[in-house]
Amino acid sequence: MIGIGYSIYASACWGSVPYVVSPNKVGTAFGLTTAIQNIGLVIAPTLVGYIKDKTREYDHGFMYMNMFFVFINVIGFLLAASLYYIDVYERNGILESTDPAAMQKKMIADEKKMIQANAAMGDEQ
Repeated sequence: MIGIGYSIYASACWGSVPYVVSPNKVGTAFGLTTAIQNIGLVIAPTLVGYIKDKTREYDHGFMYMNMFFVFINVIGFLLAASLYYIDVYERNGILESTDPAAMQKKMIADEKKMIQANAAMGDEQ
């Protein structure tokens, strides 16, 4: 079940990179995403092996190893929920849009309007 969840989560994460990054930085974003994923792929198996070796006398280490995986999954769920919250309430739901370029243009226009409105308020004071 963890493998199925990871494959779904990974495909959603990789597919969302172009939605949240400007078009001229997509390559860098994919490179950074790959680097972070590779760091996780080095650290996680090392931790799993360490946990299993240190808790071998308790159910051959499998119980604590599975607790580690559950802990990682809970953290992933909380991060995904916070990403969804930020997307919906601060970025106008860009990850749920079907045209990321149009959404980015709209966000840039909204930011420019906000900056102009703040500048106008500053001039009045």
